[in-house]
Amino acid sequence: MDVIPNHVLKKLIALGEISKCDDAGRHQLYDSLRPFDSCGRTHANAWIAATDGFSLEELSSLARGLVVAEESMPGWNGGSVSGVIWIFRAYQKKAPEKADALANWILENSTNPFVPYGSNRAGVKSIAEYEEFQQAKEQRRARLEKHSEAEQRCKEIREKVTRRHQQEKMTLQNAKAKARQALLTQLDNTSAKERLEHIPWDDEHDLTFYPENYADVTPIEFDSLDEISRQRLISKISPRHKGQWAKLFEKVTH
Repeated sequence: MDVIPNHVLKKLIALGEISKCDDAGRHQLYDSLRPFDSCGRTHANAWIAATDGFSLEELSSLARGLVVAEESMPGWNGGSVSGVIWIFRAYQKKAPEKADALANWILENSTNPFVPYGSNRAGVKSIAEYEEFQQAKEQRRARLEKHSEAEQRCKEIREKVTRRHQQEKMTLQNAKAKARQALLTQLDNTSAKERLEHIPWDDEHDLTFYPENYADVTPIEFDSLDEISRQRLISKISPRHKGQWAKLFEKVTH
């Protein structure tokens, strides 16, 4: 419904003004309003246009009458688009100093969680409770925002740490490569026997650290090692199953 009929507005105002004791009058109004339950879910613009020029008393009675309609007649509850919201805002705009009294009445008498403010009030029944609820809600929002900011900051920190670790790893890899090359350069300038003596006593590196051509030695060169060094070298090369080291193992043990 895009337009609130004038007679419906008048009946809702009457419903808001009628005494609670007047059961017959209330039920008569219910019967006449029941076919117009779509008004409870009508767009805000329709209520704003319909109530333009209403007095404070008319707006107050209309808001109360619509609350009663929502509570008493199936189909009238407008939920988050309830006309009560727009009527209350019009009243609040006209007389902000009196709005709390009307809001308290609505809070006490309505089970629609979205009236009168348009946001879910979680069942509070007074202005004081609503203010406490909003304050707690704001505190939760602030905590969540602060936590979210902390999470974002931690994410940035972790990314920086990761980049630093990657740089550290690259630096260490480069340093190890340079150190290996320096060591191999020294060994390249020694005899085959001295290289063979070095390898069995190197507990820091496995055979993959050394070039395969270091294993290209004659049995005589191998036998020139002292007995202890020779046995250590055999133990070190024995697990190899292919390549020059495996061939050396086969050559010196058969």
